[in-house]
Amino acid sequence: MTASSNGVAERFNRTLKEQVVHGRTFRNVDDVRAAVTDFVHTYNHHWRLEKLGFLTPVEARTQHASRQAEPKAA
Repeated sequence: MTASSNGVAERFNRTLKEQVVHGRTFRNVDDVRAAVTDFVHTYNHHWRLEKLGFLTPVEARTQHASRQAEPKAA
């Protein structure tokens, strides 16, 4: 993992803690898992990120995959 990808992961973890964990009390680990799962879904499908050209992560992955599938020009 490169330093830049580590920074991206660290930033995501910080955002996850700020949005899901801090200031909340969970009854059990299942409640924590559900809250994290909901946040990850919302993040991937609805958060538009500047670093991705204001696409959601799902949109960016789809766009990247379609570019990879295009035949290469000779």
